[in-house]
Amino acid sequence: MNRHVKFGSQKEVRDYLARVAPAHSYHSVAYYEDPGRKTMIEKHWQGADLIF
Repeated sequence: MNRHVKFGSQKEVRDYLARVAPAHSYHSVAYYEDPGRKTMIEKHWQGADLIF
């Protein structure tokens, strides 16, 4: 499982998904000070949206 991946553009997302072809893909609705960091502590969570 490859988690905590940051993308700078939609093209980067498409290229990654085409290259890696994961069985599942998820999107975070959280806001982080530095989302590219590997651990949750380093990311510094700022908040999140509520999505239904």
